Amino acid sequence: MKPNAFSVSSLNALSLASLAWGLLTVYIVTVAPYIANIFDISLSAALTVSLLYFSPRLLVSIPTARLIRAFGYLVVHRLSTLLVAFFFGLFVFSIAIEQFWLLLCSTFFLGSAACACQVVGFPLISLTGDSTKSTQRQRYASAWNGLGNVIAPLLIGASIWIAPIVGSDSILISTVIAGGLITSYMVVLFIISCQTEFSIQRSDASYTSPQGNNNYRQLLTNGGFLLSLVMLLFGWGLESGMGTMVVAVFQDESIANRLLGYEVIATSLYWVFIFFGRLFISRFGKNWSAESVISLFSMMGIVITSLFLVLELPFIALLVTLLGLCHAGLYPNLYALSLNKSGPHLSQAGALITMCSIGNAIIPLSQSFLVEAIGLKFSFVLPLTLYTSIFFFINYSNLTKERPLIT
Repeated sequence: MKPNAFSVSSLNALSLASLAWGLLTVYIVTVAPYIANIFDISLSAALTVSLLYFSPRLLVSIPTARLIRAFGYLVVHRLSTLLVAFFFGLFVFSIAIEQFWLLLCSTFFLGSAACACQVVGFPLISLTGDSTKSTQRQRYASAWNGLGNVIAPLLIGASIWIAPIVGSDSILISTVIAGGLITSYMVVLFIISCQTEFSIQRSDASYTSPQGNNNYRQLLTNGGFLLSLVMLLFGWGLESGMGTMVVAVFQDESIANRLLGYEVIATSLYWVFIFFGRLFISRFGKNWSAESVISLFSMMGIVITSLFLVLELPFIALLVTLLGLCHAGLYPNLYALSLNKSGPHLSQAGALITMCSIGNAIIPLSQSFLVEAIGLKFSFVLPLTLYTSIFFFINYSNLTKERPLIT
């Protein structure tokens, strides 16, 4: 197989995997209120599901990098994809039989397997072709991730319409239907990845194991890389947190009666803006630097969240989905920037970068505390602060101006 054919086929397979990560993340975050209803527990107790899904990033990332060193990218990618399919199926089954303890256990192992998928997947995206086009490939794969973000709430919304036909417990049935469809996709993804992996393994063995020394010390003393990790944690958490806040705004008592049921549409629009924004950047922003894109979209976030502090909730409800446009350019370019700062240590960098996804749990939870303390409207001071921090770091920090080790 020719090298360019290898690059295209592997990039497409990994982009389908990126779509799966988007499906899983948004599904886990979105079903928390449904889980509270199904198991008759508080919302805070249901949010332990999200925490259990993201917390393994801190425990599994570095061991996964060591497995990659021992067995190669392809073996770990194939195995972790299979485990994701199995544990997500178990997750959906535990909801169907209403066993909360099994739900918590399956969520933790699902999060661990998904973490391993991301640790191995993102460096592979950078290794599928010319190193000078690494950022463009990351943007392309991230656009597919955004598509998964869009599909997940649409699946849940469609399942809500179908559920009454199947049975009386519409919330339980709709959650299981949507989860079952995603499980089926994960099984198909495993089959596709196996076929692609074999062709990769035979075409160029240099791509079957990570390059660089197994030395985290060089990464942890790299100021530019560490600062990029901080910005990535902010960006990752803001993307998930603002998706959660879309639902919170529409469920607020002051507007819930007028806009009841619109949260599903608004949530879908939020992720639609992310998807098409990433697709646009991937298609037309090939010559844009990661720093310029991050600067532009963080400024958009500053402007929109500043308006939230002076507008009333009905107007915030109209604008909140526009935050999806901000995140179209933040996360993919922050991820690419982090990889660029990592030098040759891609597998180790992938482990540390994946740990930053804990921001998906930390930042929404932090804003929820602010909602309880100072109200929903003024809780947007947290995302405003984080957008401002990203803008400041990318424009005025000497660490981000250091020459990247990989272009």
